[in-house]
Order: sequence, then C-alpha cells, then structure tokens
Amino acid sequence: MHLEFLNDLITDLEKRTYIRLEIYANELVKFNRAINLVSPSTIPKMGDIHFADSLLGSQIVRKHMVASEALYDLGSGNGFPGLAFGILYPEIEINLVERDSRKCEFLKHIIDLTKIENVNVINTEIRALGNSSIKQAMARGLAPIPRALLHYRALFPPGGKFYHFKSDSWAKEVADIPSQVFSVWECGLLETYRLPEQKSDQAIVLTTRIV
Repeated sequence: MHLEFLNDLITDLEKRTYIRLEIYANELVKFNRAINLVSPSTIPKMGDIHFADSLLGSQIVRKHMVASEALYDLGSGNGFPGLAFGILYPEIEINLVERDSRKCEFLKHIIDLTKIENVNVINTEIRALGNSSIKQAMARGLAPIPRALLHYRALFPPGGKFYHFKSDSWAKEVADIPSQVFSVWECGLLETYRLPEQKSDQAIVLTTRIV
C-alpha cells in the first residue's frame, strides 16, 4: 500500500513517519483478511478514505488540544484516528481504548513493528474507564454525536474536550442533540477539510463539558 500522496497533503512529513504509516497500511491489509478492521470495499482507496481523513483531522485536533495531557481515542478498533495521530505526533501520549481483544492485538502489533513509544492500548469497555477520567478524547465512527455525549458524559470532568471526526452530515448530528444536553455540553465546529477526490468536506466538531 503506497501512501506517497500524503507528502502533498501534509507539509514536511518526515521519512520515518511515512515509513511507519506504510507499515501500518500494509499490516492492516494483511490482518483484515482475518479480522474485520475496515470494509473490504474501502481497501483500494484506504489511503484516501482512512489515512488522509485521520491525518488531516489529527492536524486540526493537535492545534487545539493540550499537548501535556494524554489524548484518548475512544473505540479505536482499527487505529483510526488514534494510532495514525500517534505516528504523526510522537511527542503526544495517546491511549487507544478498544473492547475487542483481537483488535487490541492488532494495535499492539503495529506499535511493536513501528517502534513508537507514545501509544498505549487499553482493552476495556469505554465506560469502564471511570468517571471524570478523561480530559480530552477523540473518536471516528464511534457513534452519532448525540449518542456519544449521552453515553460517555460521565467520563469527562468539567472542561473535558471531545473531538468528533465527522462527514458533511455533522450539522444534522448537531441539530439532533437534545436541548437538555446543551446544559452539560458546549458544541461547535472547529474546522473542515477535504479529502483527495472527494467533493464534500469532512469536519472536526468539538464538544466541551461545561458542568
């Protein structure tokens, strides 16, 4: 799996980072035959669909997050976006939270092969992490925003930030948030970005717990 196009999308992509992303991509294709990591139909354009989305979105999250605090990827599964974020930003501590033990073994395998030291794998249910245990987290494909805020609000203390990787339907998800949720969460669009060969924009939506 060749990801050369990433050099055009990401300024000053280091060779070491590119090699690690290539290892990740190649291993994902191999493991996908035994573990349902991504839809087989997305494999031919995995670079555009999964890697570009995760990396471009990660750049936005990196600009807004607190670098000194660990960042959690909730429901990490195949490692998008958290593992890709960890490869791109080796100075940031990343915790990948995933309940499926087979997917956790895949994530650990990639961490071992790429020799990255900033990424941890936590094999557990998300809500088992405990109340007020997460100051900042992100998720891609976990759940619609309304459901994610209702299910996981106890994990975040006041001031906790939750970054949502979303398609162009983000505005509808925000509109579907029950009015009472806004007494607990503040919600807003951070930035949008466009993937190669796509006509619509992706978005990073930030929700911040206010009480």
